[in-house]
Amino acid sequence: MECVAQTKLRLVTVSERICIYLDRFPPYDGERDGPFELTQIGIATAVDVARSNFPRAIQPLMDNQLVNNIKAHIPGIRQKRFIYYLTMKGKQEARSIRTKLLNTKLRVIDIHGQMSTRTPEEIQRRFLGEFHLDDILFSIPLEEPFDCRIFIKNRTEREVLVGKQVKKDTDGKHFHGRESEIASIRQWLNSDRSNTLIIKGMPGIGKSTLVANLMDEISLNYSVHFFNINPWCSLRPLVQFLANSFGKIGMPELKSYLDEHPEIEIYELEYLLSRIFSGRKLMLIFDNFQNINANLKIFFTMLKKVVDETGGVKLIILGRNVEPFYEMSAAAIDNTVLEITLEGLKEPGMLSLARSFEIPEERIGSIMAQTGGHPLFIELLVHGKKSNGHMDIERFIAEEFVTALTGEEINVLKFISVFRFPIERHALRSYKPALVNLFNKSILKRSEDDFIILHDVLKDAFYRQLSGSEMKKYHSKAARYYLENLQISSQMEAVHHFLYAGRADSAAEIMIAKMDTILNTDNKEYLARLLTMLLCSDLDIGPDERALLLHAQGTALAFIGEMDSAMENYTQAIELVEPGGDMRIAMKARVGIAKIMLRRNMYEEAEAVFRVILKWASKHDEAPIEAEANYRLGAIYERLGVPEQALVHYKKAWTISIGTNDKKQQAQALYGMGNISHTGRNFEWALKRYDEALNIALASGNEHMASKILTRIGWTLSELGRLNEEIETYNRAISLSRKSGSVRVLAYALSNAGAVYIDKPNFIQASEYLEEALFLFEKLGERRMIATVKLNMASIKVLRGKHKEGTDAFREVRIILEALKDKGKLMTSYFKFGQAMRKVEKTEQAMKLYKKALHISRDIGDSDASKQILLEMQDLSDVA
Repeated sequence: MECVAQTKLRLVTVSERICIYLDRFPPYDGERDGPFELTQIGIATAVDVARSNFPRAIQPLMDNQLVNNIKAHIPGIRQKRFIYYLTMKGKQEARSIRTKLLNTKLRVIDIHGQMSTRTPEEIQRRFLGEFHLDDILFSIPLEEPFDCRIFIKNRTEREVLVGKQVKKDTDGKHFHGRESEIASIRQWLNSDRSNTLIIKGMPGIGKSTLVANLMDEISLNYSVHFFNINPWCSLRPLVQFLANSFGKIGMPELKSYLDEHPEIEIYELEYLLSRIFSGRKLMLIFDNFQNINANLKIFFTMLKKVVDETGGVKLIILGRNVEPFYEMSAAAIDNTVLEITLEGLKEPGMLSLARSFEIPEERIGSIMAQTGGHPLFIELLVHGKKSNGHMDIERFIAEEFVTALTGEEINVLKFISVFRFPIERHALRSYKPALVNLFNKSILKRSEDDFIILHDVLKDAFYRQLSGSEMKKYHSKAARYYLENLQISSQMEAVHHFLYAGRADSAAEIMIAKMDTILNTDNKEYLARLLTMLLCSDLDIGPDERALLLHAQGTALAFIGEMDSAMENYTQAIELVEPGGDMRIAMKARVGIAKIMLRRNMYEEAEAVFRVILKWASKHDEAPIEAEANYRLGAIYERLGVPEQALVHYKKAWTISIGTNDKKQQAQALYGMGNISHTGRNFEWALKRYDEALNIALASGNEHMASKILTRIGWTLSELGRLNEEIETYNRAISLSRKSGSVRVLAYALSNAGAVYIDKPNFIQASEYLEEALFLFEKLGERRMIATVKLNMASIKVLRGKHKEGTDAFREVRIILEALKDKGKLMTSYFKFGQAMRKVEKTEQAMKLYKKALHISRDIGDSDASKQILLEMQDLSDVA
């Protein structure tokens, strides 16, 4: 079904939209700079109303004392502007409007064309999670159903995504008037206390240029890593960038972590980054910080904490506005943050810049008045005409700047404006004469790797001037440019441009043809967005092709944690192809559903689905799917305590994976077989299987799997009493899990190794490992393992003669396990702590602990444990 334009009749009036929007901000106190978001332009843009209509909408609110206004200084703008904020009465009214809307049941058409009834919050959570809830409230139509497809199309068409690189003005010819800012930054670079620099200011004011012109100095002492935050940026692409960037300078831990972990945990990142940063001199630069979302704000809060704790690493944040992501009062007291707000150039800087452009002296005063000392505006004005009054950038570009360009130069700039990222020069080879002129006029820049860059302000302005036919023409041309490159990111860019050109069928053709490749992208969030746009388009494709797109979207959504939506996509894919379509797509979708069930501990439901998959795969000779189904069934039966069936399926998975040469599947199957042997106390056989699995994992570079296997080998060696080999194995597991970023595996290896060092005895090494393990398990929230580690730490205190401290520590263990109602673990803890007491000849205390362990073992019916405890008690009595 075609996505048509959204109706203009909305349930929420413009005045109501303004109230809801302003309720995000605290009342203005008059003692600080006013945020740009509260100006006429800021509010009009946010609530989607023409600026010319703003006064008519705001006046009734002011007349009814719901809104006040006041003139305030806006960072980066020379003249004061009116800003608007809610009164207390206005806040009450805004919250009343919001509550009414949130409780409204709406008819909604989802991205697949299905009709249902939901509240706005349900719509956001289920279909439109990447959009702000207010955007949805503002778009509710008056009478028609809320169509998610139309909403997505309208919102994405208004967004212009830009990407840029730090570009250094190598000769410094046109960089003037920032001497005081440069002095402050140099002082910050030499500071041991302040590790974060924030540079704020309006577009084009020179934030990136300021940093770029210090890049030679910075790079003398730091390894520099720059990232541009675009409006669709999410956590994984940002962390993936850091991982790739760190990997190039010999720090692969973060990349290994991402390769093995579909879901990113902030506490795991915190641990990994603290280790990566330790002892290193890194400069992390993030531009366009105004684009961060809630998840990224959490990430940057953590990042600053790690930067402050490790030292040596510094953080530069650039943005039009920078929402605080740290405790401002603490930062002010500790001087850990330097903030610089860039404004227009003062007269000395203005004069220097004017002379560098060879501007006649008589024009300088006029240009200063027109531009407010804004460097980009000055540079543009040099190639424009003389005009009167303070400069309005939109009007200037349309009426002054464009008139000084040739038609061919305008066409070049319009073409470049559709690109989200800098482009290679050969993309513009047909515009060579105009291209040369634009370089000579300093309108276009070259990056150090010879990519072409157009400033964001100009790019946005020219993009907004494109007609419908120009949009189609230039986006189509951009798509063909990216199709020349076979990289995943280029193929996705081609899809993006065909969609914006209105050529959804061409976009679908690429997506379907390159599906296996594109699904390997690091940016699953953006892939899900592209697929959503595709599926709400009027595609001329068959049910199998649509099912393939639905399966891909399900895979992307599952990867980013949108499990409910992923299940819906998988289910629709199955319904489209059964019974007469491509059943391979249906089975892949079923695999996706079953994996989600496993993550939700729905083992019996997952077993039923994998049984269906296995039956079909065996019949149709689909070896990879058959191997995976067998492996998953083995894991399910192992978890359900049916080792015989688990072993049968693990063996089948191993046999099939040898035929397909799937090394990862081979290692997993052998690991599963080793677990079954270990459970059956056939330790020597378990070791053989683990060793085979380890060799395959190491040979194929799967360090996460290898560290996991080593931890199990260590446990098996413990059962065999081979203490020295056990310690050596755990230390290998610790080393490998640190390298691969396998935080959970590391925590278990440290805990187990710490316990072994107690028996050595080497209390110093044991304590060091156990303290780190405790830190990790607390981050992981694994309370049973916290109890295990605390028990071993309590035993060390007792063995060192600190009996009271050890008893107090054991009391913490008991409280945790009693709260968890884990009687088995509690029994083991009483028994092990009793053994520690016995070793230091605290016979009476040891006997009390043994008796409590015995009472619990009888209570839970563990006869084997009861026998072992009784033997220990008898031996203790004989010694006494």
